[in-house]
Amino acid sequence: MDKNLNKYLHSSEGNLEEWEKIALKSIKNSSLEELSSEYDNGLYRKPLYTKEDIKQDTSYSSARGLREENNTNLPWHICSIIDDTSNVNLLNTRVLGELERGASSFELSSFSKDPKKVLNKVDLSIAPIYLRNLKCNENEIKDFVNFLLEWKKINKKDPYAGIDLDPIATDIWNNYFSDSDNNSKDRLKDLISLKEDFQKDLINVNFFHFDGSLWNDIGASLIDEISFLASSLIELLRIHKNNNKLKVSFCYSLSTDFFSNIAKVRASRLVLKNLMNHFEVDLDITHIGRTSSSLFYKESPWINQLRITNAALSGAIAGVDRLLCHPLTSKLGQAPEFVRRLTRNTHIILQEESHIGKIQDPSGGSFYLEKLTEDIAREVWKRIKEIEENKGITNLIQKKNFLNYLEKNRNNEIDKISSGEIKRIGVNAYQDPDPREIKVKPYE
Repeated sequence: MDKNLNKYLHSSEGNLEEWEKIALKSIKNSSLEELSSEYDNGLYRKPLYTKEDIKQDTSYSSARGLREENNTNLPWHICSIIDDTSNVNLLNTRVLGELERGASSFELSSFSKDPKKVLNKVDLSIAPIYLRNLKCNENEIKDFVNFLLEWKKINKKDPYAGIDLDPIATDIWNNYFSDSDNNSKDRLKDLISLKEDFQKDLINVNFFHFDGSLWNDIGASLIDEISFLASSLIELLRIHKNNNKLKVSFCYSLSTDFFSNIAKVRASRLVLKNLMNHFEVDLDITHIGRTSSSLFYKESPWINQLRITNAALSGAIAGVDRLLCHPLTSKLGQAPEFVRRLTRNTHIILQEESHIGKIQDPSGGSFYLEKLTEDIAREVWKRIKEIEENKGITNLIQKKNFLNYLEKNRNNEIDKISSGEIKRIGVNAYQDPDPREIKVKPYE
Protein backbone atom coordinates (compact mmCIF):
# COMPACT_ATOMS: atom_id res chain seq x y z
CA MET A 1 0.00 0.00 0.00
CA ASP A 2 2.76 2.45 1.02
CA LYS A 3 4.78 1.63 -2.10
CA ASN A 4 1.81 2.28 -4.36
CA LEU A 5 1.06 5.55 -2.57
CA ASN A 6 4.64 6.76 -2.95
CA LYS A 7 4.54 5.78 -6.62
CA TYR A 8 1.67 8.19 -7.26
CA LEU A 9 2.91 10.92 -4.95
CA HIS A 10 6.28 11.06 -6.69
CA SER A 11 5.15 10.39 -10.26
CA SER A 12 6.30 12.72 -13.01
CA GLU A 13 4.00 15.37 -14.46
CA GLY A 14 1.70 14.11 -17.20
CA ASN A 15 2.53 14.82 -20.81
CA LEU A 16 -0.30 16.17 -23.00
CA GLU A 17 1.08 14.63 -26.19
CA GLU A 18 1.20 11.19 -24.58
CA TRP A 19 -2.40 11.60 -23.40
CA GLU A 20 -3.52 12.57 -26.91
CA LYS A 21 -1.89 9.45 -28.40
CA ILE A 22 -3.62 7.18 -25.88
CA ALA A 23 -6.94 9.00 -26.33
CA LEU A 24 -6.80 8.69 -30.14
CA LYS A 25 -6.25 4.95 -29.85
CA SER A 26 -9.31 4.68 -27.61
CA ILE A 27 -11.69 6.62 -29.86
CA LYS A 28 -10.38 4.90 -33.02
CA ASN A 29 -12.08 6.52 -36.03
CA SER A 30 -12.92 9.83 -34.32
CA SER A 31 -10.83 12.92 -33.70
CA LEU A 32 -10.28 14.76 -30.43
CA GLU A 33 -12.14 17.76 -31.88
CA GLU A 34 -15.26 15.62 -32.16
CA LEU A 35 -15.21 15.11 -28.39
CA SER A 36 -15.80 18.82 -27.86
CA SER A 37 -19.44 19.78 -27.32
CA GLU A 38 -21.29 23.09 -27.39
CA TYR A 39 -22.96 23.89 -24.06
CA ASP A 40 -24.13 27.39 -24.93
CA ASN A 41 -24.11 29.58 -28.01
CA GLY A 42 -20.46 29.68 -29.10
CA LEU A 43 -19.08 28.06 -25.94
CA TYR A 44 -17.57 24.58 -26.13
CA ARG A 45 -16.36 21.94 -23.70
CA LYS A 46 -13.11 20.15 -24.40
CA PRO A 47 -12.36 16.56 -23.36
CA LEU A 48 -9.39 17.69 -21.26
CA TYR A 49 -8.35 20.86 -19.45
CA THR A 50 -4.91 21.81 -18.15
CA LYS A 51 -3.39 24.79 -16.38
CA GLU A 52 -2.67 26.25 -19.81
CA ASP A 53 -6.41 26.87 -20.21
CA ILE A 54 -6.55 29.26 -17.28
CA LYS A 55 -5.71 32.74 -18.55
CA GLN A 56 -7.06 34.47 -15.46
CA ASP A 57 -6.76 33.03 -11.96
CA THR A 58 -10.27 33.03 -10.50
CA SER A 59 -9.49 30.61 -7.69
CA TYR A 60 -9.11 33.42 -5.12
CA SER A 61 -11.68 35.80 -6.57
CA SER A 62 -15.25 36.67 -5.73
CA ALA A 63 -16.35 33.77 -7.95
CA ARG A 64 -15.78 31.44 -5.01
CA GLY A 65 -18.39 32.97 -2.74
CA LEU A 66 -16.27 32.44 0.36
CA ARG A 67 -17.75 33.53 3.69
CA GLU A 68 -15.90 34.54 6.83
CA GLU A 69 -18.52 32.74 8.89
CA ASN A 70 -19.75 29.58 7.18
CA ASN A 71 -22.70 27.85 8.83
CA THR A 72 -21.80 24.20 8.28
CA ASN A 73 -24.99 23.08 10.03
CA LEU A 74 -27.16 24.99 7.55
CA PRO A 75 -24.97 25.77 4.51
CA TRP A 76 -28.06 26.81 2.54
CA HIS A 77 -31.67 27.50 3.44
CA ILE A 78 -33.89 24.52 2.68
CA CYS A 79 -36.83 26.36 1.15
CA SER A 80 -40.05 24.38 0.75
CA ILE A 81 -42.58 25.33 -1.91
CA ILE A 82 -46.04 25.17 -0.32
CA ASP A 83 -48.87 24.02 -2.59
CA ASP A 84 -51.67 26.56 -2.36
CA THR A 85 -55.14 25.65 -1.10
CA SER A 86 -58.30 27.57 -0.24
CA ASN A 87 -58.40 25.80 3.15
CA VAL A 88 -56.40 28.12 5.42
CA ASN A 89 -56.12 25.53 8.20
CA LEU A 90 -54.70 22.98 5.77
CA LEU A 91 -52.30 25.60 4.42
CA ASN A 92 -51.10 26.31 7.95
CA THR A 93 -50.66 22.57 8.55
CA ARG A 94 -48.56 22.31 5.40
CA VAL A 95 -46.31 25.22 6.42
CA LEU A 96 -45.79 23.89 9.96
CA GLY A 97 -45.29 20.36 8.64
CA GLU A 98 -42.46 21.46 6.35
CA LEU A 99 -40.72 23.48 9.06
CA GLU A 100 -41.08 20.75 11.69
CA ARG A 101 -39.64 18.12 9.33
CA GLY A 102 -36.50 19.83 8.10
CA ALA A 103 -37.26 22.91 6.02
CA SER A 104 -35.75 26.18 7.27
CA SER A 105 -37.81 28.56 5.10
CA PHE A 106 -40.85 28.40 2.85
CA GLU A 107 -42.39 29.93 -0.25
CA LEU A 108 -46.05 30.86 -0.67
CA SER A 109 -47.68 31.44 -4.05
CA SER A 110 -50.52 33.55 -2.64
CA PHE A 111 -51.15 35.95 0.21
CA SER A 112 -54.81 36.78 -0.38
CA LYS A 113 -56.15 34.47 2.36
CA ASP A 114 -56.24 35.04 6.11
CA PRO A 115 -52.48 35.38 6.84
CA LYS A 116 -52.87 35.19 10.62
CA LYS A 117 -54.40 31.73 10.34
CA VAL A 118 -52.07 30.59 7.56
CA LEU A 119 -49.00 31.58 9.58
CA ASN A 120 -50.30 30.67 13.02
CA LYS A 121 -47.44 29.44 15.28
CA VAL A 122 -44.83 30.26 12.60
CA ASP A 123 -41.86 32.22 13.96
CA LEU A 124 -40.77 34.41 11.05
CA SER A 125 -37.70 35.60 12.96
CA ILE A 126 -36.35 32.05 12.53
CA ALA A 127 -38.10 30.72 9.42
CA PRO A 128 -38.10 33.22 6.52
CA ILE A 129 -41.20 33.52 4.33
CA TYR A 130 -41.03 34.32 0.62
CA LEU A 131 -43.95 35.47 -1.51
CA ARG A 132 -43.77 34.33 -5.14
CA ASN A 133 -47.09 34.92 -6.81
CA LEU A 134 -46.37 35.76 -10.44
CA LYS A 135 -49.96 36.94 -10.88
CA CYS A 136 -50.14 39.15 -7.80
CA ASN A 137 -50.88 42.85 -7.96
CA GLU A 138 -49.54 45.78 -6.01
CA ASN A 139 -52.27 45.47 -3.36
CA GLU A 140 -51.29 41.90 -2.49
CA ILE A 141 -47.66 42.96 -2.07
CA LYS A 142 -48.75 45.80 0.21
CA ASP A 143 -50.89 43.38 2.23
CA PHE A 144 -47.83 41.16 2.63
CA VAL A 145 -45.68 44.08 3.84
CA ASN A 146 -48.39 45.33 6.21
CA PHE A 147 -48.73 41.84 7.70
CA LEU A 148 -44.97 41.74 8.34
CA LEU A 149 -45.18 45.12 10.09
CA GLU A 150 -48.05 43.89 12.25
CA TRP A 151 -46.23 40.62 13.01
CA LYS A 152 -43.18 42.59 14.16
CA LYS A 153 -45.32 44.83 16.36
CA ILE A 154 -47.07 41.89 18.04
CA ASN A 155 -44.03 39.61 18.44
CA LYS A 156 -41.38 42.28 19.17
CA LYS A 157 -39.04 40.58 16.70
CA ASP A 158 -37.84 41.32 13.17
CA PRO A 159 -39.28 38.95 10.56
CA TYR A 160 -37.17 37.52 7.76
CA ALA A 161 -38.95 37.67 4.41
CA GLY A 162 -38.66 38.41 0.72
CA ILE A 163 -40.82 39.53 -2.19
CA ASP A 164 -39.68 37.05 -4.84
CA LEU A 165 -41.25 38.88 -7.75
CA ASP A 166 -38.96 39.88 -10.62
CA PRO A 167 -40.13 43.37 -11.67
CA ILE A 168 -38.86 42.89 -15.24
CA ALA A 169 -39.11 39.19 -16.16
CA THR A 170 -42.50 38.49 -14.53
CA ASP A 171 -44.61 40.35 -17.07
CA ILE A 172 -42.89 38.66 -20.03
CA TRP A 173 -43.35 35.26 -18.36
CA ASN A 174 -47.03 36.00 -17.82
CA ASN A 175 -47.45 36.92 -21.49
CA TYR A 176 -46.19 33.43 -22.41
CA PHE A 177 -47.71 31.21 -19.75
CA SER A 178 -50.56 33.02 -18.03
CA ASP A 179 -53.72 35.00 -18.65
CA SER A 180 -52.85 37.41 -15.83
CA ASP A 181 -53.86 41.02 -16.38
CA ASN A 182 -51.70 42.33 -13.52
CA ASN A 183 -48.77 43.36 -15.71
CA SER A 184 -47.21 46.69 -14.76
CA LYS A 185 -44.56 48.78 -16.48
CA ASP A 186 -43.92 50.55 -13.16
CA ARG A 187 -43.38 47.43 -11.06
CA LEU A 188 -39.73 48.25 -10.35
CA LYS A 189 -40.56 51.82 -9.35
CA ASP A 190 -43.41 50.55 -7.16
CA LEU A 191 -41.02 48.21 -5.32
CA ILE A 192 -38.50 51.01 -4.89
CA SER A 193 -41.21 53.22 -3.39
CA LEU A 194 -42.33 50.39 -1.10
CA LYS A 195 -38.79 49.74 0.02
CA GLU A 196 -38.15 53.41 0.79
CA ASP A 197 -41.33 53.57 2.88
CA PHE A 198 -40.78 50.42 4.95
CA GLN A 199 -37.14 49.25 4.87
CA LYS A 200 -36.25 51.01 8.13
CA ASP A 201 -39.00 49.08 9.91
CA LEU A 202 -38.36 45.80 8.07
CA ILE A 203 -34.59 45.48 8.11
CA ASN A 204 -34.58 41.75 7.24
CA VAL A 205 -36.97 41.96 4.29
CA ASN A 206 -35.70 41.79 0.72
CA PHE A 207 -37.72 43.90 -1.74
CA PHE A 208 -35.68 43.27 -4.91
CA HIS A 209 -35.51 39.89 -6.60
CA PHE A 210 -34.32 39.01 -10.11
CA ASP A 211 -35.33 35.57 -11.33
CA GLY A 212 -33.26 33.70 -13.92
CA SER A 213 -35.60 30.71 -13.78
CA LEU A 214 -38.30 32.85 -15.45
CA TRP A 215 -35.91 33.83 -18.23
CA ASN A 216 -34.96 30.17 -18.60
CA ASP A 217 -38.64 29.21 -18.96
CA ILE A 218 -39.11 31.78 -21.71
CA GLY A 219 -36.13 30.55 -23.74
CA ALA A 220 -33.03 32.36 -22.49
CA SER A 221 -29.70 30.59 -22.90
CA LEU A 222 -27.21 30.24 -20.06
CA ILE A 223 -25.38 33.43 -21.12
CA ASP A 224 -28.68 35.24 -21.64
CA GLU A 225 -29.93 34.31 -18.17
CA ILE A 226 -26.97 35.81 -16.31
CA SER A 227 -26.83 38.80 -18.66
CA PHE A 228 -30.49 39.63 -18.11
CA LEU A 229 -30.11 39.33 -14.34
CA ALA A 230 -27.09 41.65 -14.36
CA SER A 231 -28.81 44.11 -16.70
CA SER A 232 -31.85 44.12 -14.40
CA LEU A 233 -29.56 45.06 -11.52
CA ILE A 234 -28.12 47.91 -13.61
CA GLU A 235 -31.66 49.18 -14.17
CA LEU A 236 -32.30 49.10 -10.42
CA LEU A 237 -29.06 50.94 -9.63
CA ARG A 238 -29.84 53.48 -12.32
CA ILE A 239 -33.20 54.37 -10.73
CA HIS A 240 -32.53 53.75 -7.03
CA LYS A 241 -29.88 56.11 -5.66
CA ASN A 242 -29.40 55.05 -2.04
CA ASN A 243 -27.81 51.68 -2.81
CA ASN A 244 -25.25 50.85 -0.13
CA LYS A 245 -26.11 47.62 1.70
CA LEU A 246 -29.18 47.27 -0.51
CA LYS A 247 -30.63 43.76 -0.28
CA VAL A 248 -30.94 42.08 -3.70
CA SER A 249 -31.53 38.41 -4.51
CA PHE A 250 -30.68 36.56 -7.71
CA CYS A 251 -32.27 33.25 -8.64
CA TYR A 252 -30.59 30.79 -11.04
CA SER A 253 -32.28 27.97 -12.91
CA LEU A 254 -30.61 24.63 -12.19
CA SER A 255 -30.80 22.24 -15.13
CA THR A 256 -29.42 18.75 -15.76
CA ASP A 257 -26.13 20.29 -16.93
CA PHE A 258 -24.30 19.72 -13.66
CA PHE A 259 -21.02 21.56 -14.30
CA SER A 260 -22.60 24.45 -16.19
CA ASN A 261 -24.87 25.07 -13.20
CA ILE A 262 -21.85 25.39 -10.92
CA ALA A 263 -19.93 27.60 -13.34
CA LYS A 264 -22.98 29.78 -13.98
CA VAL A 265 -23.37 30.75 -10.33
CA ARG A 266 -19.62 31.32 -9.95
CA ALA A 267 -19.51 33.46 -13.11
CA SER A 268 -22.48 35.49 -11.91
CA ARG A 269 -20.59 36.36 -8.73
CA LEU A 270 -17.70 37.69 -10.83
CA VAL A 271 -20.00 39.79 -13.00
CA LEU A 272 -21.97 41.18 -10.07
CA LYS A 273 -18.77 42.06 -8.22
CA ASN A 274 -17.55 44.00 -11.27
CA LEU A 275 -20.85 45.86 -11.43
CA MET A 276 -20.64 46.75 -7.74
CA ASN A 277 -17.12 48.08 -8.29
CA HIS A 278 -18.29 50.09 -11.28
CA PHE A 279 -21.23 51.66 -9.44
CA GLU A 280 -19.21 51.94 -6.21
CA VAL A 281 -21.83 50.19 -4.11
CA ASP A 282 -21.72 47.39 -1.57
CA LEU A 283 -24.82 45.23 -2.03
CA ASP A 284 -26.16 42.55 0.30
CA ILE A 285 -26.66 39.81 -2.30
CA THR A 286 -28.45 36.48 -1.86
CA HIS A 287 -27.84 33.74 -4.43
CA ILE A 288 -30.73 31.32 -4.92
CA GLY A 289 -30.91 28.05 -6.85
CA ARG A 290 -34.21 26.77 -8.24
CA THR A 291 -34.76 23.55 -10.17
CA SER A 292 -35.53 24.40 -13.78
CA SER A 293 -38.95 23.54 -15.19
CA SER A 294 -37.06 21.68 -17.93
CA LEU A 295 -36.28 18.91 -15.41
CA PHE A 296 -39.88 17.81 -15.06
CA TYR A 297 -41.96 15.55 -17.29
CA LYS A 298 -45.35 13.97 -16.76
CA GLU A 299 -44.13 10.80 -18.46
CA SER A 300 -41.38 10.10 -15.92
CA PRO A 301 -42.11 11.49 -12.45
CA TRP A 302 -39.79 9.00 -10.74
CA ILE A 303 -36.91 9.88 -13.06
CA ASN A 304 -37.64 13.52 -12.27
CA GLN A 305 -36.25 12.83 -8.79
CA LEU A 306 -32.86 11.88 -10.24
CA ARG A 307 -32.79 15.12 -12.19
CA ILE A 308 -33.81 17.06 -9.06
CA THR A 309 -30.97 15.52 -7.03
CA ASN A 310 -28.43 16.24 -9.77
CA ALA A 311 -29.52 19.88 -9.97
CA ALA A 312 -29.66 20.31 -6.18
CA LEU A 313 -26.13 18.97 -5.72
CA SER A 314 -24.80 21.35 -8.36
CA GLY A 315 -26.46 24.27 -6.58
CA ALA A 316 -25.00 23.16 -3.25
CA ILE A 317 -21.50 22.90 -4.71
CA ALA A 318 -21.93 26.33 -6.31
CA GLY A 319 -22.64 27.70 -2.83
CA VAL A 320 -26.16 29.10 -3.17
CA ASP A 321 -27.65 30.67 -0.05
CA ARG A 322 -31.13 29.26 -0.61
CA LEU A 323 -32.21 26.22 -2.59
CA LEU A 324 -35.68 25.38 -3.91
CA CYS A 325 -36.47 21.94 -5.31
CA HIS A 326 -39.83 21.50 -6.97
CA PRO A 327 -41.39 18.12 -6.10
CA LEU A 328 -41.21 15.36 -8.71
CA THR A 329 -44.98 15.62 -9.29
CA SER A 330 -44.91 19.34 -10.09
CA LYS A 331 -46.16 18.75 -13.65
CA LEU A 332 -48.98 16.51 -12.41
CA GLY A 333 -50.52 18.32 -9.46
CA GLN A 334 -50.17 18.86 -5.72
CA ALA A 335 -47.43 16.83 -4.10
CA PRO A 336 -48.62 14.04 -1.77
CA GLU A 337 -47.00 13.76 1.65
CA PHE A 338 -44.42 11.11 0.67
CA VAL A 339 -43.31 13.25 -2.30
CA ARG A 340 -42.93 16.33 -0.08
CA ARG A 341 -40.87 14.22 2.31
CA LEU A 342 -38.69 12.99 -0.55
CA THR A 343 -38.10 16.58 -1.68
CA ARG A 344 -37.08 17.71 1.82
CA ASN A 345 -34.85 14.70 2.28
CA THR A 346 -32.98 15.54 -0.91
CA HIS A 347 -31.68 18.64 0.89
CA ILE A 348 -31.16 16.88 4.20
CA ILE A 349 -29.16 14.01 2.71
CA LEU A 350 -26.92 16.46 0.84
CA GLN A 351 -26.36 18.48 4.02
CA GLU A 352 -26.18 15.73 6.62
CA GLU A 353 -24.85 12.72 4.68
CA SER A 354 -22.60 14.15 1.97
CA HIS A 355 -21.32 17.04 4.16
CA ILE A 356 -20.99 19.08 0.98
CA GLY A 357 -21.65 22.27 2.94
CA LYS A 358 -18.63 21.81 5.18
CA ILE A 359 -16.32 22.84 2.33
CA GLN A 360 -16.65 26.25 0.72
CA ASP A 361 -16.42 26.20 -3.09
CA PRO A 362 -15.33 22.55 -3.43
CA SER A 363 -15.05 23.00 -7.21
CA GLY A 364 -12.52 25.82 -6.88
CA GLY A 365 -9.16 25.07 -8.49
CA SER A 366 -10.54 22.61 -11.04
CA PHE A 367 -9.09 23.58 -14.42
CA TYR A 368 -12.39 22.59 -16.02
CA LEU A 369 -14.66 24.62 -13.70
CA GLU A 370 -12.34 27.62 -13.57
CA LYS A 371 -12.23 27.73 -17.38
CA LEU A 372 -16.02 27.43 -17.66
CA THR A 373 -16.42 30.18 -15.06
CA GLU A 374 -14.04 32.46 -16.93
CA ASP A 375 -15.61 31.80 -20.35
CA ILE A 376 -19.16 32.37 -19.12
CA ALA A 377 -18.25 35.57 -17.26
CA ARG A 378 -16.46 36.96 -20.33
CA GLU A 379 -19.38 36.23 -22.67
CA VAL A 380 -21.88 37.63 -20.16
CA TRP A 381 -19.91 40.86 -19.94
CA LYS A 382 -20.02 41.21 -23.74
CA ARG A 383 -23.77 40.61 -23.73
CA ILE A 384 -24.32 43.20 -20.99
CA LYS A 385 -22.47 45.80 -23.06
CA GLU A 386 -24.69 45.00 -26.06
CA ILE A 387 -27.81 45.40 -23.93
CA GLU A 388 -26.60 48.72 -22.51
CA GLU A 389 -25.74 49.98 -26.00
CA ASN A 390 -29.42 49.34 -26.82
CA LYS A 391 -30.59 51.49 -23.88
CA GLY A 392 -30.85 48.73 -21.30
CA ILE A 393 -33.02 45.75 -20.46
CA THR A 394 -36.31 47.66 -20.14
CA ASN A 395 -35.93 48.93 -23.69
CA LEU A 396 -34.79 45.54 -24.99
CA ILE A 397 -37.87 43.68 -23.75
CA GLN A 398 -40.09 46.01 -25.77
CA LYS A 399 -38.53 44.87 -29.05
CA LYS A 400 -40.39 42.22 -31.02
CA ASN A 401 -37.23 40.64 -32.44
CA PHE A 402 -35.95 40.05 -28.89
CA LEU A 403 -39.17 38.29 -27.87
CA ASN A 404 -39.08 36.29 -31.12
CA TYR A 405 -35.49 35.25 -30.34
CA LEU A 406 -36.52 33.86 -26.95
CA GLU A 407 -39.54 32.07 -28.40
CA LYS A 408 -37.39 30.53 -31.14
CA ASN A 409 -34.90 29.23 -28.57
CA ARG A 410 -37.69 27.70 -26.52
CA ASN A 411 -39.36 26.06 -29.51
CA ASN A 412 -36.01 24.71 -30.76
CA GLU A 413 -35.42 22.86 -27.49
CA ILE A 414 -38.96 21.44 -27.52
CA ASP A 415 -38.46 20.26 -31.12
CA LYS A 416 -35.10 18.66 -30.30
CA ILE A 417 -36.64 16.69 -27.43
CA SER A 418 -39.57 15.64 -29.62
CA SER A 419 -37.22 14.47 -32.38
CA GLY A 420 -34.88 12.68 -29.96
CA GLU A 421 -31.89 14.91 -30.73
CA ILE A 422 -31.89 15.84 -27.04
CA LYS A 423 -32.29 12.74 -24.88
CA ARG A 424 -34.40 12.74 -21.74
CA ILE A 425 -34.36 9.55 -19.71
CA GLY A 426 -37.87 8.22 -19.21
CA VAL A 427 -39.29 10.54 -21.88
CA ASN A 428 -37.67 9.71 -25.22
CA ALA A 429 -35.02 7.26 -24.01
CA TYR A 430 -35.23 4.21 -21.71
CA GLN A 431 -38.92 4.69 -21.08
CA ASP A 432 -40.37 2.71 -18.20
CA PRO A 433 -42.55 -0.05 -19.72
CA ASP A 434 -44.55 -0.37 -16.51
CA PRO A 435 -44.59 3.05 -14.79
CA ARG A 436 -46.01 3.26 -11.28
CA GLU A 437 -48.76 5.86 -11.16
CA ILE A 438 -48.58 8.57 -8.51
CA LYS A 439 -51.98 9.75 -7.34
CA VAL A 440 -52.10 13.51 -6.92
CA LYS A 441 -54.75 16.14 -6.35
CA PRO A 442 -55.04 18.84 -9.03
CA TYR A 443 -53.73 22.32 -8.26
CA GLU A 444 -56.31 24.71 -6.87
